[in-house]
Amino acid sequence: SLPGLNFNDKTIALAVEIVDFDENKATPVNMSYQFMDFSDIKVLLDFGINTTRLNYYHLTADIKVNAIKIFNIDFQLDFYVYVDGVSTRVYGVIDDVPYVVLVSDDMLTDVKSEFVFEPDHSASNNDVGGYFHILRTEVHKGLFSNTTEKYYYRSDSKNFLDSDNSYKNLIYYLVVDMLDIKSSLADMIIDASLDSGSNSNPDYEKAFTDTGFQYTDNGSTKNWKLGLDLKSLTGVSALGDIELSIDGKEVNGKGYLSGLNASLELVKVVEITAKINVLDINPEMKTWPSSVHSKYNTVIRNYNALTAASKATFDSTYMNKPLKPYKVK
Repeated sequence: SLPGLNFNDKTIALAVEIVDFDENKATPVNMSYQFMDFSDIKVLLDFGINTTRLNYYHLTADIKVNAIKIFNIDFQLDFYVYVDGVSTRVYGVIDDVPYVVLVSDDMLTDVKSEFVFEPDHSASNNDVGGYFHILRTEVHKGLFSNTTEKYYYRSDSKNFLDSDNSYKNLIYYLVVDMLDIKSSLADMIIDASLDSGSNSNPDYEKAFTDTGFQYTDNGSTKNWKLGLDLKSLTGVSALGDIELSIDGKEVNGKGYLSGLNASLELVKVVEITAKINVLDINPEMKTWPSSVHSKYNTVIRNYNALTAASKATFDSTYMNKPLKPYKVK
């Protein structure tokens, strides 16, 4: 049973009752098996539902990536999300992208990347599509003076979802265009992942790692730990284990998710660890700060300020084409 689940200000009690069964088909439980208690998952669902009702999120993240045992990179993200009930807008920044010897594309260069997701208001209500924007600012350090260059990318979200090269495009945008990593390294990651083996049928009996599902109640703060074997769960050989530690806290008597620690292995060549914090949890805040909205508009203005003829030229030359940025004048 799952009593006391709050949803849309209503309390729902779920229960399953066995009315009849065939004794001949019943299998005795092996008492040597280990079992997990999921009875407290309703608390996690409550916190998650309350969090999805917020209109504004401020997220910070510390990301560590180890790729094909060649390089380690550590960078910080600062992201803002505004949900108005119909669409979602995102503004994020990666400041001071670290330079990695033999991996970064430009030496003695400070890199800052701004990221925007702009919803497509012309799309139907069933289409959650939009446009991804990246504005990368490079400050090249000279002997006597510095020079600044800006590169702008714009891509339809379908380029990552419906395209035959969706995976390749995503790697290029994240690794090369945003982090200024050599394209040859991105190709190595893509080749290694595509050569990771064939997929198989899911094996749900092995879906959980040794972590399983754990819940800790510390009064006004909560913690959930969850370990999943994604290869067994999905049958996709490129996926490895994911270990999650989810934090929650109460604000004005209601529970919200406040943090996430995650580690994920991809195709045995990429290991990612992330620590994400949810800041400024305020149910009364119905929009994002005006300063963030201004930065959001500054990024998309690189396209919106173009004339109709210039937009047509941009679309045919640069749109949906990673590795081919538009140099901002």
